[in-house]
Amino acid sequence: MTISQIKEGLHNGDFSSKLAELYGADAVAEQTERYLGAIRGFERRFGSPDINQDREIGIYSAPGRAEIGGNHTDHQRGRVLAAAIHLDVLGIAAPSGNPGVIELCSEGYADVSVSRDLPYDKQSPGALIRGILDYFDISGYKSGGLDIYMTSRVLEGSGLSSSAAFETLIGTVLSHEYNAGAVPVIEIAKAGRHAENNFMGKPSGLMDQTASAYGGFVYIDFYNDEPAVQTIRFDPHEAGYELCVVSTRSDHASLTADYASMPVEMKAVAARLGHEVLGFCDKAMFYKQLPAIRGEVGDRALQRAMHFFDENDRVLKQAGLLKSGQIKDFLSLVNASGLSSSMLLQNIYTADSSAAQPVSLALALSRAIMEEEDGACRVQYSGACRVHGGGFAGTILAFVPISLYKHYSAELDGCFGPGSCQKLAVRSAGAVRVI
Repeated sequence: MTISQIKEGLHNGDFSSKLAELYGADAVAEQTERYLGAIRGFERRFGSPDINQDREIGIYSAPGRAEIGGNHTDHQRGRVLAAAIHLDVLGIAAPSGNPGVIELCSEGYADVSVSRDLPYDKQSPGALIRGILDYFDISGYKSGGLDIYMTSRVLEGSGLSSSAAFETLIGTVLSHEYNAGAVPVIEIAKAGRHAENNFMGKPSGLMDQTASAYGGFVYIDFYNDEPAVQTIRFDPHEAGYELCVVSTRSDHASLTADYASMPVEMKAVAARLGHEVLGFCDKAMFYKQLPAIRGEVGDRALQRAMHFFDENDRVLKQAGLLKSGQIKDFLSLVNASGLSSSMLLQNIYTADSSAAQPVSLALALSRAIMEEEDGACRVQYSGACRVHGGGFAGTILAFVPISLYKHYSAELDGCFGPGSCQKLAVRSAGAVRVI
């Protein structure tokens, strides 16, 4: 459709049902203005509005993701639970007359020009685009010149995987603009991982991109090269809980080495057991050989391997509990996951700083607010919390009873700053061409 046709359709409400599906009925008016604003941004950057009206464009959306279960299991061919969320990256895109060059204007950031022949900064979005183009090349998919205007509500550093949303949006644009929308969803996710691993130097797994590309509340098993993805019908709000992330306003930009140490140490244990990753190893054999390999890999690596085996089993149980509607038992395993990350995986704070432990503090406050005692004076929790994503800094995830949310958000905002606690809604659609 042309710019003028899409503008008219937005003004007339022709796309209201699509916007309601992605953002909820209450957000249609606000999202309509957001879409129109993005189109105006595209016009300003890529030509005069007076001559652009007949140019055909596509409007694309890719969601951020929340990690529900499976902390640092995906890079070991393990299992995860994740959910696409209502916060998204929005892109206006059109083929350009400059073959092989992608021009990106991202609101709030410097413009980026990318091609196979141009050098790129490994710390810039250009590295990710260059990596996605490379994956499309080696996989036999087509690509070409593009003009893209982008705006995001998945804030960078929020722990909601803004990078994966960005990657899946670029892959989805290339799929529709040059491959008639035929690139499989999992291939779009793999393109994003390829870009992070090989062009940005970030040793990430495939969970973030898969959750963003597929959408919904998903169980993913990465044991095989082609991940097994199952959608689980679960809405936290319908079950009586607010799904929240709490930003501790701590910077994790300098923590790549901390993140990288986890897969490195887990793979070191796997190598002693004769495999590449822990997902291929036998848990009983690991415990049998633990004393013998302790001196070779170190105690922290062994504890991180223990976390993997327990967490991998836990995710399978969590998926089963959700399917059968046993929400409280599911939440008890969310809390168990959080304790495992704290005690075994050890990604709650960096060893370089013993004084600053914002994630630990956020978890401690959350548990204090949601702590209850039953008749036998046993401690239990009305909700659940755990570290969210990579760890060391950043965010935590919490399932907070709706009746407790106002108090909970006030307390966490009071500690970490206004707006630190944010409610999330699960989005059923993954990365899509909206119009």
